[in-house]
Amino acid sequence: MADPNANASDQPHLSVPPQPPLKASPNKRNHTATHYSAIAQQLAEEQRKGHRLSMDGKIVVIDYETMMNDHVPSPEHEPDDMDFQSSFKFKFNFKSKVASESKFYEPFANAINNGWLKGTNFKVIVTSATPDPSDPSKQRVDLAIYTVDSAPVDGDPANWSAIELSIEVKLEEVSDDPFDEDAVTFQPSSTERKNNLGQVLSYSSLLFEHQQRTHQFTLVILGQCARIVRWDRAGALVSEKFNYVEQPWMLGRFLWRFARMSAAQRGHDTTATRVLTTSDEYRLMRERADVPQKNAEGFVINEHARLLFKESVRNSSAQWWKLRVDDSTDPRFFLVGEPHFQASGLSGRATRGYVAVDLADPRGALVFLKDAWRVAHAGIEREGNILRYLNEKAVNRVPTLVCHGDVRARKDERAGEDDVDVEDGHIDEDDEDHMETDSEDEGTGVNDEEPRGRIQQTISQKYWTARETGAHCPMKTHRHYRVVVREVGLPMSHFKNAKELVYLLARGISAHDQAYQAGILHRDISAGNVLIQVKEVVKDGKLVRFRDVLLTDWELSKRLDQSDTEPRQPDRTGTWQFMSANALSNPWRVITVEDEMESFFHLLLFYAIRYLPHNCKDVGMFMEEYFDGFTKENGQYFCGLAKWAAVKGGSITLPNQAVQLTFYLPAEPRDENNPGPSSAPLNDGNAPLPADRSSAAERKPHPINVVFDCMLEWLHAQYSLINEKMNPTAGPHAAAPPPPDHEEQVEEGPTEEEMWFVDEYNVDFNDPARKKGTVYSERAKLEELAANLKEHKHVVSLFGRVWSGKALDSELGRWPLNDKVPDQLRADFRPDKDPELGPALGSKRASLHDGRAAASEVPQPAKRRSTRNSHLG
Repeated sequence: MADPNANASDQPHLSVPPQPPLKASPNKRNHTATHYSAIAQQLAEEQRKGHRLSMDGKIVVIDYETMMNDHVPSPEHEPDDMDFQSSFKFKFNFKSKVASESKFYEPFANAINNGWLKGTNFKVIVTSATPDPSDPSKQRVDLAIYTVDSAPVDGDPANWSAIELSIEVKLEEVSDDPFDEDAVTFQPSSTERKNNLGQVLSYSSLLFEHQQRTHQFTLVILGQCARIVRWDRAGALVSEKFNYVEQPWMLGRFLWRFARMSAAQRGHDTTATRVLTTSDEYRLMRERADVPQKNAEGFVINEHARLLFKESVRNSSAQWWKLRVDDSTDPRFFLVGEPHFQASGLSGRATRGYVAVDLADPRGALVFLKDAWRVAHAGIEREGNILRYLNEKAVNRVPTLVCHGDVRARKDERAGEDDVDVEDGHIDEDDEDHMETDSEDEGTGVNDEEPRGRIQQTISQKYWTARETGAHCPMKTHRHYRVVVREVGLPMSHFKNAKELVYLLARGISAHDQAYQAGILHRDISAGNVLIQVKEVVKDGKLVRFRDVLLTDWELSKRLDQSDTEPRQPDRTGTWQFMSANALSNPWRVITVEDEMESFFHLLLFYAIRYLPHNCKDVGMFMEEYFDGFTKENGQYFCGLAKWAAVKGGSITLPNQAVQLTFYLPAEPRDENNPGPSSAPLNDGNAPLPADRSSAAERKPHPINVVFDCMLEWLHAQYSLINEKMNPTAGPHAAAPPPPDHEEQVEEGPTEEEMWFVDEYNVDFNDPARKKGTVYSERAKLEELAANLKEHKHVVSLFGRVWSGKALDSELGRWPLNDKVPDQLRADFRPDKDPELGPALGSKRASLHDGRAAASEVPQPAKRRSTRNSHLG
């Protein structure tokens, strides 16, 4: 079978089966056809809106000759224009009353196949009827160019994994045009044209998701006119419209050249090689998935990693890859199945995470490989350099670096035009890594003594800056990058109970603290970056497993000794759902420790609202408003009202309930036929338990409420001071009265976890933190409370004292062992209304389930204060 990265003139493209859907949510139910179709349609519409928003300002229109000369190179012996003209036998009556897109497809495809593509390894296939089964949104492009041996036949569905070039057909030259050359951002204003743009963007995103690509091309047909589009992870280059009916040589030249371009020139990442089912590497992957790993003593180890790897190769029809990592010495190779995680979206970092087999140690421990298009701007360091530095400083609970490097194209091929020589002017000198490294670090290639290949880097941004000299460019320069670490983490959603969740997040804050003391600020605390790691040791002849936190994804981190006082990227740094309200309301604000501590608060809430008993009746709507919520002013997006109200008012009020969010201990089962939420299964596999199983009056408050109340009190104090600074005439809000004493609890011997809090942070579990009777002025009160967010130790101490249970009021009770309930966020949740998609880009379901994606006046919601006991603050 052929290699998909082979040159078109050398080998045919590999025929690959459809890929299974990525698991963005735990939805396992069987839907009826009607229900599934409705969900798929809504998902497709959401994706198209999200893609359109994410590409705002990232489209540049260029002339036809620039597109061809720069990106579609001419081989030798190219026919002249008349030859292209005469070989196009196409007739279609565009003015006919019965003219339709469906009637256009076949004659257009036949004219191209029998003309410009005749005798090549490529052909146009009509794919408008049957969607690719691997796509949950069930979208299908009108036509597509495939290699001959990978083309669908006899009514087979479309195959996003094998498409070489997508072709979208519209019959109206102007009213259907997804691009507007008269608009500042080249995006249209009419509803229909905006929908068409979202459609084209969504198709390109699907192709990126299903393939290993550096860039891709799309052909947009608009009646008798056409546009050529080139996409990369920075944005899109769009040719001016040309009339292919009157001047068929323009379309013919493009398609004739395309069929003769190398795989790299067509946009394939040639450092990714397909693992064939007949290869030794395929058999090795099967073995590593099926056979447990044992250590020297014969104990089975790293089972969590093996099971994750097994899941990634579960579908034998999916694509498996051998990926190359260009480390400082010789390249290293890793075998991967499907991504464990894949970011949605067209532009951006496009992060993929894999559990991988290291071919340097094929039967050793499985590792984690991250493939991303990192931001290559001045002062932004490569994640591998940061990890090496943190490892050298002995920072605990961060990944251990194995290898890393910018992706370099193979030297034995015709390069793509986005493969940049390390010596040429495309590499900005100010992009050299700031981190001091030893002689073994390869740097960025800027100062390499010898050229080491061509780096894969986006180029769309260069056309924007050339066109808008001196203006702020909304596009980022992205460079393809891979980093491998030793640890394979589990999502934090695998926590056993609330007490472990609080403990693990305290350990995560400690890891953040250690890195901060070493001079690094993380700047992207989120659900995808705070994981569980399983540690294994042999003790007294037995294998002991214990769980700890793993603080990952340091690519957006920053050295504290950098002199800049402004963010280094064109927009916000972080993950929208978990960023502080202050950072969301001030896009150019430098991230601080207070912002990061607030992000840990939002992270705790993210898991608690989904997996602990509480009084929220609509978890989906709560998460939509709190985590994905936004306000908009003058085309800019800012913090949502729900999050702002929580931190500004000091409490969380539930939407449509007008009551404060409260977490409860698990209810006791009433009888065998009516079990409580701690023991009952989900009624349909995903839905939350019925709300009437127990009343709020019967429920006891959960100890975790104290963590939320204390941090909300601190946040309220901080935002009151911020508000006073922004509005000098507004005085500070009244402080809460002194809290009551807590009841003493029986002393027990310290556990290993308790000793960690004591040894690392000198936590006094019996200390209520504020002494009864202390008198404060209003300002002094606010300043003292807000100061708790400036240092890690105060937050860790709070978590530790509540976690121990010794400083809690007696009515709160002890931490239960079995308080975790099944996920209360439905996998098929959709808002009742159809809101405008905000800056939490991509599928709403994916962002809510996985936690993944400056106004003139900050929103000022009504003030709310907590009435629950928060005396530990």
